[in-house]
Amino acid sequence: MPGHAPRTLVAADVMTPEPICADRSDTVHAIIRMLNDHEISGVPVTDANGRAVGAVSRADILRKALDGGSRAPAFLFEMLRDSDQDFAELPDESVTTVEDLMTPDPACVGVDTPATEIARLMAERRIHRVIVTDRVGIPVGIVTSLDLLEVFPAESAARARAGS
Repeated sequence: MPGHAPRTLVAADVMTPEPICADRSDTVHAIIRMLNDHEISGVPVTDANGRAVGAVSRADILRKALDGGSRAPAFLFEMLRDSDQDFAELPDESVTTVEDLMTPDPACVGVDTPATEIARLMAERRIHRVIVTDRVGIPVGIVTSLDLLEVFPAESAARARAGS
């Protein structure tokens, strides 16, 4: 409409709703299988109340494996390559949980957060996903850097057509 500014895109417009979440006690094997089965690179981590307390990604798993810690043996590389392999024979000390791998204090935004603010947050924190939560911290969506790449060209074209 002439005289009206185009509506600003917000998290609710660009997010993938109903994100797949991990529990902080899930094993690394379960997380890798989840990532592979859903063809995603990371997930929010929730507490017993369903609130976002962290995020875990393939990069976190690889980083932990490269650290060479006693709880991150080379089997993590094998699991990333083939999560269907049988790891039932692993000794107890090789079992790693999401809590050992996750990035705490995840980047979270509300559903009304402008997409430009989400992009700025991703750039500042050097991250590729932001968790969209409701008012009590329960994940309701996820925005990735790829989601933003898909919408910003459309938003720029709309501004150009509107003459702004």
